[in-house]
Amino acid sequence: MPAGKGSKAADVGPAKIEKRQIIKVSAGEQVSNASLPSLEFKLLTPAKWESMGDQQALANTVRHMSEMLPEAHFAMSLCQIKGGRVFSLVNRTQRTALVVTITLPALPPIVLLDVDRTGEVALSLIVLRYKSCLSFKALEESVKLMLDGLVDASGHWDNEVEHLLDKICSCERLPRVLTPRDKADSQGQVTVWSMKLLDRLGLRKEV
Repeated sequence: MPAGKGSKAADVGPAKIEKRQIIKVSAGEQVSNASLPSLEFKLLTPAKWESMGDQQALANTVRHMSEMLPEAHFAMSLCQIKGGRVFSLVNRTQRTALVVTITLPALPPIVLLDVDRTGEVALSLIVLRYKSCLSFKALEESVKLMLDGLVDASGHWDNEVEHLLDKICSCERLPRVLTPRDKADSQGQVTVWSMKLLDRLGLRKEV
């Protein structure tokens, strides 16, 4: 497993306070979030579902995808990204990332990473397509490397980290695949997103 990048100097000056775009999650939606298996993080710091920002669009979509593709194993959890940069914080609280794993029998896993976009953040959903089956420890290490690189690059997916991971996975950005995100509570919109995302992942043919 490649070693992490050397830490860069932290941004200087007071953190800019951004208005956080919190999506209100009902008790029923929180149960639904928990209905998929969670990921047992050892390296990443788990976050509570209540701290989720606009990643609710992906969470709802993934739940629907799991119904459309029952032979696949879906799991997801929310984690905090590392501190040390202005980008790390939203309203003085830690910014979060939604980590989703998709596994089909005898095939390498696929990971989706979706980071809270609150503030002036233009960040694509990113897909890690692993080239062989691997332990969860190795998978989590690669996810942490990607998220740490994102922070070190002040809110941009880091091409150098992608190059470091090239032997074990390929990385693909999926811009605007879940727009508009304020429609996360619309079942019709979630169905459209699910079909679109399954297509982009090359999994639609399995449906």
